[in-house]
Amino acid sequence: VCQALTQKYGKKASDMFKILPVKVVSDSGDPRKILDGFEGIEYAIEMNSDIILCAWNGGELNAEKAKIIQLAAQKGITIIASAGNEHGERSYPPASHPDVISVAAVNKDLTKVPASNYGSDVDVSYFGDSWWAPSVESDTSYMEGKNTSLAAALATGVAAAMKYELPSLTPLEMKALLKNSTDPILTSEVKLRGKLGSGMLNFNNAIALVVDYNNDSLIHNDLLPEGALIAKNLGIQKSKTWKINPSGKFYKTSFKLNSLSPFDESLQIKVSRSDSMIANWNLEDMTSTQYVDGTDIDVVASADGIDTDIFLSYESYLLDSTNFYCEKIAIQEGIQGSISDGSGVDPYVSDVDCKWLINTTEGKRIILTFEDFDTQHAYDFVYIFEGDKPLQKSMIAGYSGSELPPTVISKSNQLLVWFVSDGEIQRDGWKINYATLE
Repeated sequence: VCQALTQKYGKKASDMFKILPVKVVSDSGDPRKILDGFEGIEYAIEMNSDIILCAWNGGELNAEKAKIIQLAAQKGITIIASAGNEHGERSYPPASHPDVISVAAVNKDLTKVPASNYGSDVDVSYFGDSWWAPSVESDTSYMEGKNTSLAAALATGVAAAMKYELPSLTPLEMKALLKNSTDPILTSEVKLRGKLGSGMLNFNNAIALVVDYNNDSLIHNDLLPEGALIAKNLGIQKSKTWKINPSGKFYKTSFKLNSLSPFDESLQIKVSRSDSMIANWNLEDMTSTQYVDGTDIDVVASADGIDTDIFLSYESYLLDSTNFYCEKIAIQEGIQGSISDGSGVDPYVSDVDCKWLINTTEGKRIILTFEDFDTQHAYDFVYIFEGDKPLQKSMIAGYSGSELPPTVISKSNQLLVWFVSDGEIQRDGWKINYATLE
């Protein structure tokens, strides 16, 4: 970041940025334990910082801590924080607060760093695999930085460059433009689609956005699952159209009017899909968050009054990935057929818990033949039970791994197949053919 700006402005980084280190750990304790993190944020606020980096997280966000974050936002200070390194579907404080920019970590190939948290709280992702950075050990020593602390630090560099270009940026605008600058992360891991924020930060896009912020040529990528719809000088016989069509399965999209300046009562927001109108909101409607089903939509903002600037944030909500490919229980009736994990050419997802009850003619038996089988060994299992209940005493087989299982023959006219996925490495899945045994 510094190198890019030095080349652009012909200045040293030290002439463009000042860094205020804030000590929040004990001299004698574990340096990984942040004892006074929020007190450090308070101090940085008192020192009139423009951006506060919290390359740490943890604990619970009580009312007192939330008040500190809100104070920063009121003073126009942006806070950027690491989402956490517990491989969980959440961001830890302070990143979990809506006024903070939460950063997840990805590799250079845009796959999630294994330790990085993810989820709807994440705003953007950035590099977090491994970088060398100065160490506190001495003036000349270095350490390996990685995971979400590194990603948050690098994202802060991008934010600092944006603030240098456009000092008037508010925290709300900073978050929106960072989101809008990203490149979509089209991950093959279905459960992560839409849960790594709007995507991968793009430094060049971020700078272009702030340079063009006061005109109406702002970048918009319709593949981003969240971000902001921004229009400048919207007025008589003027309208602005955006498309929202992110990759993944989303069950709804929300819209929130963050600002309208100057105030214009004639504002209208129309949403359509395949040329059919699905929503038409006026200014009174937009005083609260509005929702439409799904994605693949066109959004049009228009106004008949004086020229006005509109700032509209949106977010698409991902379906529960555990139900992408199979239901809680499916009934299979008939003499023959097949069942599978349902993912087709995609890998199956984790945290799946699905069952198939196979019924055939009374007095007949069922034969199962495995056509495909590729699961994560010792984590993901296909269990087979005699009858209609998953009881330990009635289990006749359980398989995991990639070796094709043998044929299974029931003793009755009912078999229950149970697929449980607890692993983090999703494989191709499985397919079983079943038939009535005469």
